[in-house]
Amino acid sequence: MAIKEKKDALQQKSKFLEILTTEYKWETYLLLVLSLVAIALGSLLFTGTLTIDEATPIIGGNATLFAWLMVIVGGIGMVLFAIPFFRPAVPELSKLSWPTWKVFVANLTRVFIFILVLVFVLLLYEAFLKAFNGKISELF
Repeated sequence: MAIKEKKDALQQKSKFLEILTTEYKWETYLLLVLSLVAIALGSLLFTGTLTIDEATPIIGGNATLFAWLMVIVGGIGMVLFAIPFFRPAVPELSKLSWPTWKVFVANLTRVFIFILVLVFVLLLYEAFLKAFNGKISELF
């Protein structure tokens, strides 16, 4: 009887391990918030807005190293946050039909021509408004 109870006790998962291995919906958002805080902390240390006293153990004399560590850890956290959102897109990318080089260059040329035309039109509008503003200011 004691052997059966011992086997049952071994087969039961610890509640602590169950909590650690369960994925919760909010934990990725918590990771995002903590990553942003780590990046902000590292940035504040880089700019000198936030300083660390030299007497602080371990990180006191290595403030720049600690700032780099915070930015790197925050970046890793951001990547870990983004992976679940982009993972379903990877198989879909293999289903796409990519344009040939000739089609790509043709589309790229059209986009640049459109941008140049738009810049020219906006420059004309600006010249017209400056001339119109000059005539209005002469009247008053």
